[in-house]
Amino acid sequence: MFLDNRVKTSSDLDLLTGKVLSVRDVGKCYTLYKKSIQRLLSYLVPGYRAQCETFTALDQISFDLKRGETLGIIGRNGAGKSTLLQILSGTLQPSTGSFSCSGRVAALLELGAGFNPDFTGRENVRLNAAIYGLSESEIEHKMPEIIEFSGIGEFIDRPVRQYSSGMFVRLAFSVIVHVDPDILIIDEALAVGDVLFSQKCMRFLEDFKQRGSILFVSHDAGAVSLLCDRVLWLDGGRQMGLGEPRAMLDRYLEHLYSEQQAVVARESGAPVGDDPVTDAVPVFEAFEPWFDAREAMTGSSALYNAMEVHRFDGSASGFGDGGAAITDACFIDSTGRKLSGILGGSTLALRFTFVAHQSMDPLIVGFLIKDRRGQVILGDNNCVIHHDSPVHAEVGKTYTVSFGITMPYLAVSEYIVSVSVASGTQSEHIQHCWLHDALVFRAEKGPVVHGIMGIPLAFCDITQVPEAL
Repeated sequence: MFLDNRVKTSSDLDLLTGKVLSVRDVGKCYTLYKKSIQRLLSYLVPGYRAQCETFTALDQISFDLKRGETLGIIGRNGAGKSTLLQILSGTLQPSTGSFSCSGRVAALLELGAGFNPDFTGRENVRLNAAIYGLSESEIEHKMPEIIEFSGIGEFIDRPVRQYSSGMFVRLAFSVIVHVDPDILIIDEALAVGDVLFSQKCMRFLEDFKQRGSILFVSHDAGAVSLLCDRVLWLDGGRQMGLGEPRAMLDRYLEHLYSEQQAVVARESGAPVGDDPVTDAVPVFEAFEPWFDAREAMTGSSALYNAMEVHRFDGSASGFGDGGAAITDACFIDSTGRKLSGILGGSTLALRFTFVAHQSMDPLIVGFLIKDRRGQVILGDNNCVIHHDSPVHAEVGKTYTVSFGITMPYLAVSEYIVSVSVASGTQSEHIQHCWLHDALVFRAEKGPVVHGIMGIPLAFCDITQVPEAL
């Protein structure tokens, strides 16, 4: 869907507050009639009252979007995400509340909306670029770039009814790239199309963040955590939360599990479990010496990837049905020593301990390593290893879990480790205890220049090819 929303532009909004979009108590209600004739009579006959119901699609949504900021919008299907974006794009009128924006708004909403199926791709480009306010000369100047970015080749001169869904998105996104909007609104557009084009779009969005603002709807938690500065969480048309990506994605994950099972969220600072005996940490453990694996490397190389590990935080936030309590987590070396410092490229184990408050068969234990924004770097569980020999846990027993891993090289930043205890199958399981931030560690220096991590190289061979005789 392509819209120029300058009708609702407030020229002073950005200048005075640094905001390009301000939404206040926006709501959308629909009147549902049992029969179509009742709807018609309600419009034609003054005072006509028919039996009807009111459906609230959105209820008092409020937020601001600053220049250069990317706001992610998450929620299940039917949460009201698309309705909100349609209101902000000008294709729907809100029932309550108001909003104001500054600058040109470009929206990519419903797949193919705004395209005339009988027009060729080139003709649709001209039409939609003109809607955005581009002159004929500007359109002709940008046309080769639009076609090149879309990558649809000779299909540009074929009717768009012959296009696949991926080609629709390619062309629609390509138009948006080249109309120089101030605010981009994107609703699940990157979920369609091949991986190469999706990566091209992600690179564009990263660059666009330097000069414009984005409203980004996606079910891809990785894309949301990578792109977004803040996240708005909607559920059932209500605003559930607005905050930094990692916190909102964690709360959203808890909510999804709560819909499937009776889980209880644990806020940070809450005690682990409810058994004072099994939850107690021996006093002497506070004085247990830690081994720093960096000592052998100190001063020997400017490229080693040094990471400082904080101690296990038993008061970390989490959720679960209380069937287990995680009482410890750490990195250990081959001798079982707890590590306060680790190195990228080294072989070690992530170990955690839990008490089973109920029987679990089969048992599922797992971990995730995430960056400070909540983007998952890596993770795994025991399902594959124990596929042919499932493990079970007995009530009242304490268990230690160890995952042997080769730590990747990580860029300088903070990282968190989430650990979990569940039971069932990979596709259908019950979460007994999940700790979001069981461990925190920081990469203080390292060789990673591009990307979020590097892997240990087995070898790099450079051989001169003999000249032909």
